[in-house]
Amino acid sequence: MRDGVFRWGKVAICRLAILAVGAVPRAAWSDALGCEAPSCSRRGDIDCDGVVSAGDLRLAIALLFCPGACPICENQDANGDRRLSAADVVGALRLVAGPGQPSPTPTPSPQPTPTPEIRISDIQALVFDATDQPGARCTTLGCHSGAAPAGALPLDAARAFDALVGVRPDNPAARSRGLLRVDPGNLANSFLWLKVTGQQGPGEGVRMPKGGPPLSDAKLDALRRWILAGAPR
Repeated sequence: MRDGVFRWGKVAICRLAILAVGAVPRAAWSDALGCEAPSCSRRGDIDCDGVVSAGDLRLAIALLFCPGACPICENQDANGDRRLSAADVVGALRLVAGPGQPSPTPTPSPQPTPTPEIRISDIQALVFDATDQPGARCTTLGCHSGAAPAGALPLDAARAFDALVGVRPDNPAARSRGLLRVDPGNLANSFLWLKVTGQQGPGEGVRMPKGGPPLSDAKLDALRRWILAGAPR
């Protein structure tokens, strides 16, 4: 009689423990409320839902209150020692976090497309020798070409780089301000940039190209990137 009452008490505690943690819904495992473990083949899948999850961890904790009141089966015995104990909680935790539950593969972030480096040859073709803007070509006869180029600044392919980069301008007002024709990495101190954007100061001449239309946005952007990149040859 005493053994029967004692066993009934353990079954009641088992039921209360399972209900308290909300480990499994009644529809999924109604037999659990009677402490009769279902037959599942996967170790650690205590609630028999096909995956090892946090629900199994909660149920493993609840089943600690059921020693001797419930049959032991493969899925309950999370650590494989054929008995219910605190070690099964640890075993269930390892199964939940282990290789049985692989983490999703992170999606790599798209890498920005690097901007190609721009060189003096690009500036030569796009700006100095360009013919797509009538009146805007810098190397037309009588401007920045020939034996006596305007402002003592030749812009033909053979001489442009050496005449521009790190060179003081011929204009006295610009020289007095410490400007360079092209100051690598410094737009504000590059006389060429100030002239083509109309930012020249008093006594520093007119906007270039003289007598022609302003350079297009694409040409200005190329020139800007070239100077800021250090004006590479």
